[in-house]
Parts: sequence; C-alpha cells; structure tokens
Amino acid sequence: MYKVFIYDKPVYLTSDVNYRVENCQQFTSVNVDKVIVALESEQNKAVVIYCEDEELSFQKFTKSFTLIEAAGGVVENEQNELLFIYRLGKWDLPKGKLEENETIPECAVREVEEECLIKELKITGELPDTYHCYPYKGTWAFKTTYWFKMVSNYQGVLVPQTEEGIESVEWINKNELNKVRENTYLSIMEVLKAL
Repeated sequence: MYKVFIYDKPVYLTSDVNYRVENCQQFTSVNVDKVIVALESEQNKAVVIYCEDEELSFQKFTKSFTLIEAAGGVVENEQNELLFIYRLGKWDLPKGKLEENETIPECAVREVEEECLIKELKITGELPDTYHCYPYKGTWAFKTTYWFKMVSNYQGVLVPQTEEGIESVEWINKNELNKVRENTYLSIMEVLKAL
C-alpha cells in the first residue's frame, strides 16, 4: 500500500479491497483531479483508491505532478532528545530538496546542517519515505522525502534558517513529544511512528 498526503489528509493506494477508513471517499481508478476535489471537502478525512497493481497505480498517480525529491533527518543527541524545527505554525523535521550531483544521504545531512546550523551529524539508519503533494508554481508538486536516523553530539547554539521560514530549532526529549504530536503534519507522524 502507498500513502500520499494532500492537504495533510491521506490518500491510500491499495490492492486490498477490504481496506476501510472512516470518513473517506473511495475510488476504483486513479483520477488525481477527483482525488483533490474529494480532499477539499471537510467531510472527507481520506481517500482510498482500490487498484489491482499498487506500483502501476502509484506511477500513474505521480505522473500528474511535478516530481520533487527531498531528504531529511531525525537527529538524536546524547541526552535522548530529538531535533525539531518550528515553521509555518507547526513542528517539523529538517529536510530539503535534492541538488544536482548530490546523493540522497548527502542532501539529508546538508539540509539538516543548513536549517539548524548543527554540526557533527552521522547517519545511523534509514526511515520510511514519505509522500505529499502541494500547490507549486500554478500546478501541483509530488514530493518524495527520504528520511534518515542521525546522531550528533554537537553542543553549540542551534540557529534556525530564517530565510526558509524556520522560526525556531529545539531539542525535545523523546519522552515529551506530545507538543509535537499535537501540532505537526501527518507525514511527520509517519516518520516518528517508525522510530
């Protein structure tokens, strides 16, 4: 099954005809325009697209968008804290777009360093990718974000990259993540669930 977020609501592409979600609109074929209209309705909390071939349907779904690749990280320090940014009124994880001639892990480290002014990052593992769509230059973008577990023993001052709209950067104890869970994106919750 694939899960894509539009308007911070999930779109499920599944071959499981018994898969059910409350307050959702169901489709039996990929029609991005209809999916977007369905998610604009406050009644629909999700969309389920039933398909025989999940991979083929996912490819068909993404062809309707401008594709963007990004990478980011969930950084943990020695005090059992995770690194979060606060942007656009929500808690988020540092991430950003892949640059030309850059590997995905290089992008993840660079973006976390740039957005938080942190150093001494080391990738320790991979996390599930997330997918979300948003209006982009008069059309729609489909962003795949590749996530990595990272560690850092950096003790310096964290500085938010304000030109990217980041208001603050904070270490938050893993046992005190309720404030994040109460005010973050569903795609970020997917990453946190995988920790």
